[in-house]
Amino acid sequence: MLKFITKSMFQGLAAVFAVVAMTNIGTTSLFMMYQPEPPKKS
Repeated sequence: MLKFITKSMFQGLAAVFAVVAMTNIGTTSLFMMYQPEPPKKS
């Protein structure tokens, strides 16, 4: 049971990370489209 919960948590984290990475790539490409220089890291 614990193994299943851990596996589900890891899959959920992986899904969240994938979504965050996709949105980051999307915003970065949008910034690069509108600005010649890449956006500054805050």
